[in-house]
Amino acid sequence: MQVAVVDNGCGFLATLLNHPALPEKTHDAAIRTALRPKVSCNRDMGPFGESVNEGVGLTTTVRISKATGGAVHIVSGDALLLEGSVACAKRRDQVRALHGQWGGVCYFRNFCLSKPALHQYC
Repeated sequence: MQVAVVDNGCGFLATLLNHPALPEKTHDAAIRTALRPKVSCNRDMGPFGESVNEGVGLTTTVRISKATGGAVHIVSGDALLLEGSVACAKRRDQVRALHGQWGGVCYFRNFCLSKPALHQYC
């Protein structure tokens, strides 16, 4: 199964610009940081100043994709993250610089539904 989501917002770097977990102000670092749990949650706040979501949706879907032998491709700004694909067989993940720039975020996930590992997430 393949799922693609395109967000034409401001992208990970602009969203995480002042986040303490962001090690450097680059699109590459912002993508990697957004994949950490509880980092890339939305800015909507509850009545006590807390985030209205947990910030684990991106992390969880990437984990499921990898557990089933799938791949994840994420574009934000001038960076493309390839994880779990044939192009990255020698490395766990790889970020490539893009010649253009996307203001939002685009991510593509490939889930291999025949793998038994998927059942632990259902």
